[in-house]
Amino acid sequence: MNAKSWSQFWETNTTYACGKHEKIDQDQILKGQLSFVRQDDVVLDFGCGESPKDQLAEAVSELFLFGDAEEITKRLSYRYKDSQNINVIHDLQATSSFSTIFVCSVIQYLSKEEFFDKLKYFRSKMVPDGKLVISDIIPKNVSSLKEVFTLLSIAAKNNFLIDVILNLVRMIMGEYGSLRKNHNLTKYDEDEIFALLQEAGFSPELHPNIGLNKDRYCVVSSIK
Repeated sequence: MNAKSWSQFWETNTTYACGKHEKIDQDQILKGQLSFVRQDDVVLDFGCGESPKDQLAEAVSELFLFGDAEEITKRLSYRYKDSQNINVIHDLQATSSFSTIFVCSVIQYLSKEEFFDKLKYFRSKMVPDGKLVISDIIPKNVSSLKEVFTLLSIAAKNNFLIDVILNLVRMIMGEYGSLRKNHNLTKYDEDEIFALLQEAGFSPELHPNIGLNKDRYCVVSSIK
């Protein structure tokens, strides 16, 4: 069955071209996340995906994982069922407060209305000195073609160019291409996302992206 939404797509699909692409990207994100946390932090990884979370969990007091895709949540629950400080959650409202919230490569798959609703939730769950880290934000002036060239450049530098070219063809011809036609990625200029964050009660600051794609950016916010 074809995916009707991004959540359904992620349950059985990936945009990684190969294992090397996946590892390089996940290692880069992890490195960035580790730079933001302390040992006593209670952390929410919102839209966590299925990358390994053991190192992040070792660096904090408690780690909560939330993903909107039901099958991913089931797999994560099984993987971490014996963990002492990794909690896979199904109900966001049943959680306690967080000192750090990560939203990595998520908001481009949400409408602006959905994103603002999530911001209000994050604001309600953050401790007074907490921080909200939103990464992989796509500026409006970055076209799909520019994104493709950036990906090809990354692949060429890391020796998986052929895998990326083949994967791009598969994606364009497959479910990903269909979803992009019907649910295109949401992009934000800095002033626009700053305005949304401020309206939701945050004080945002611009940071370099913590993912592979340096055409995208990251915003770190505290409570006003």
